[in-house]
Amino acid sequence: MPDMQEAASSLDTQAFASTARLPELIRTQMDKLKELDDNVQSALSAAGDAESSAKKAQALSADRGFFTDKKRTAIEGLQAAGIELAKAVQTSAKAQKTAFEFQERLAEISSKLFGLGLQNIAARQIVVRELEARLKGASEEELSELARQELLGVVRQLKEQESLLRKQDALKEQQDKLASGLASHDKKIAYLLQHTDDLHAILVGRIGGMEQDAKRQEEDIQSLRQHMSENQAQVSLALTEHGSALAALVERAGRVDLKLNDHAEQLQVSASKAHGLGKVVEERKEETFALRQQISEQQLLLQGLSRALALAEAKAEQATAGLSSSLDRRVNVLLAVSVTMAMGLAVAMYFLH
Repeated sequence: MPDMQEAASSLDTQAFASTARLPELIRTQMDKLKELDDNVQSALSAAGDAESSAKKAQALSADRGFFTDKKRTAIEGLQAAGIELAKAVQTSAKAQKTAFEFQERLAEISSKLFGLGLQNIAARQIVVRELEARLKGASEEELSELARQELLGVVRQLKEQESLLRKQDALKEQQDKLASGLASHDKKIAYLLQHTDDLHAILVGRIGGMEQDAKRQEEDIQSLRQHMSENQAQVSLALTEHGSALAALVERAGRVDLKLNDHAEQLQVSASKAHGLGKVVEERKEETFALRQQISEQQLLLQGLSRALALAEAKAEQATAGLSSSLDRRVNVLLAVSVTMAMGLAVAMYFLH
């Protein structure tokens, strides 16, 4: 038993830290399990021998026979049975102690083996492989069923732990990828937010400029409306004035027509007095008719000019001034012609007489 405790204390943490020594350490632990199992089997065997001796002593008879002393034999058998019972009790106590130590050591070894597998994936695979190989090669005589089940439990736990760790590594890798993706998205979001702020500032500046431009345009529109109102009033006044001027021109043209008619009548009277001058009078009539046509054309031109005055004040004034001057010249021409004709008629009458 001291050897077992000494062997148990030899399993330190530094020995388990080296994966190169894992197969050797596992073999050592398996040997210790076998040694513990042998001790338990010895205790159980001693307990069986004590039970067998007690049964034999119980079967002995204390009656006297003809040739043998059964009482003495029975007493000796009882004494031997008592000794065996004492040994059995002692062996039973040792067996219980050994069994307790076996359970304790089995749990400790299982914990140590499980701890070996928890170091890393490589160590876990080595432990599982060695344990499976040992369990596969060990017979029932070399390893008890309890130890076998305990080691199978260790193997199962290590495999489950490996599966969990692999899943944990996969989840961690996925988490790292997600964290990296989230970090990338955060950077993109930060960039977009900054870009959005810049665009917002630009839009605010442009909107402010557009508002100022709209305000200036509104002021320009108001100013243009005011100028248009003033120009419209001026144009209306100018049209009124030009309408009055045109009416005066028409009236003046009417007076000219009357004068022309008077001169025509005078010419007809003169023609009746002087047949020789008839041809001249006819020519003068034709000239007078042409002049009337020119006056009509001038009236039409004046009407066109009145419409043009509605569009442009300056051109209307120039056109009106031109028409007035033309009419004055034509009237003067007509007057001069009339005077000339009168003088010619007077001369003709003079020569006729």
